[in-house]
Amino acid sequence: MKKPALALSAAAALTVSAIAAPPALAEDTAAPAGASEQSSSETELGAGEIIGITFGVLALVAGGAFFAVQQGILPLPVQFPPEVAKRLGLPVAQAQRGSCDPRDFDTIVPGWPSPLGTTVMYCDGQWAKVGAAQSDWVEHFRYANGQWTRLSADGKKQPADYVCFNGYKLRDMGAPEEFIRVATICTPDEIGR
Repeated sequence: MKKPALALSAAAALTVSAIAAPPALAEDTAAPAGASEQSSSETELGAGEIIGITFGVLALVAGGAFFAVQQGILPLPVQFPPEVAKRLGLPVAQAQRGSCDPRDFDTIVPGWPSPLGTTVMYCDGQWAKVGAAQSDWVEHFRYANGQWTRLSADGKKQPADYVCFNGYKLRDMGAPEEFIRVATICTPDEIGR
């Protein structure tokens, strides 16, 4: 609670200090009657100076906001993909990961474990390809909301009639390239079969 208030106070202080006019430009009301008058161009800010000060203030506020987000003081309203967040120097949200133990998948798929057990072919804690040992029964999983869920196939691979997945859809879901390489990807003609 104190961190956002601290960031906003710092941004406000920077903004106010950047706008304050230097003492040399302030009007001197106590000048003697015989003193020479200053021209209006010496006491007023020109359009270029006002624009410069405005851009300076905006740069300070933006820099302060970036620093506050980078330090985790202010949360971002959107979540960037991890690779983008790393490039920008922003904190990367740590995704929950499930166990890659074959017994965890046995409880999800009816009929598992097979007599010869379950084989985990790929698992990174968020995406998995798992099969019944020494068979062609393979399932694909995604870890979300604290549990493994089976992925619904997007089509059937011909002529073997294996399930396949739309590679673009998997990428949109955030699947890593390693998972996409081991998943059976449909050709455009096989999607929807």
